Amino acid sequence: MGVYLGNGQFISAETDATGVRISSVSNSYWSKHLLGYTKAY
Repeated sequence: MGVYLGNGQFISAETDATGVRISSVSNSYWSKHLLGYTKAY
């Protein structure tokens, strides 16, 4: 689960080891595993 921040980035809590991270939606891992995102108004 993540929250889209804008400018192609989102924040997510991945694992206990990595904690909370800001990642790019074009990251090679996320481009394969991200189902979609939208802006909430």
